[in-house]
Formats: sequence, C-alpha cells, structure tokens
Amino acid sequence: MFFRLVKASHFLIDLRMGTYRVQHPDIDKQNLHGLCKELEKCVDFPSRNKLIQEAHRINGIRNHIAHALLSVSSTKNLRKQAKVYLTGFRKLQTTLEESFDEVYFTIKPFRKWSDMFEEDLLQHLTFTLDEESIKYDSREIFAEKSHLTL
Repeated sequence: MFFRLVKASHFLIDLRMGTYRVQHPDIDKQNLHGLCKELEKCVDFPSRNKLIQEAHRINGIRNHIAHALLSVSSTKNLRKQAKVYLTGFRKLQTTLEESFDEVYFTIKPFRKWSDMFEEDLLQHLTFTLDEESIKYDSREIFAEKSHLTL
C-alpha cells in the first residue's frame, strides 16, 4: 500500500506539472525506509508526516523483532513485541487509508478538468470538420466499425 501511495504522489506531481515531466526515481525495489524517504520528497498532504513517523516506528519494531530472532531470546518477549508490531501495523494501515483519501481527493479535480477539456476539444474538432465540410465518423460509428465498445 505504501508503494501505491508513493506512485499516486508521483502521478499527482505529473498532473500538476502539466506537459512538463519530472524524472521520478525507480522505487520498485525500495524497502519501507526508502519509500518513506521518497514520500518526504513528494507532495504534501495533511497526514503525510504522521504516516512517515508511524512507518518509521513500525519499521523499527520489525527490525528489532528480526534481529531478536537471530539471537537467544525468549518466545514470551517475541510474542510481546509481535503484539506491539501488530497494533502499530493496524495504526499504520489506518493512516495509509487516510493518506490515500487525501491524495486521491487532490487528484480528483484533474479528472473532472480532463473530462471537460476532452469534451470541449471534441466539440471544437467536430465544429471545425463540419465548417470545412470534411466527412468523418462519429465516435459511435467509428467504434462500431472498429468493433470497439464505448
């Protein structure tokens, strides 16, 4: 989920840049720490800092548990740590969902603007074609001829 949130943030940056493009780093093989670092460089949204803080906390617990498994440790202590981790993971999941809502809420107006723009562009194009007496197929006829569905 964290990976998808970073990708959504990259997408939002691209939307805000318009026709200009920013080269985003490849995050396919990043661990949670690397994803947090990348999210720190992305767009700001209300729960971003809380999310990063919670992710660092849960990652620290995970690291502690993983290292404890390699040493002589009681299973009672590991169970206790695992419960703390699970509680933190649930909190992180809730914060992630909240963050997605915030990022997608910011992306939503672009979709609406894009829809309006496409319709205006289509109207302008058909008006120009009609004015110049250029024959063309409507979207529906073109789709039918091409065996596509709209």
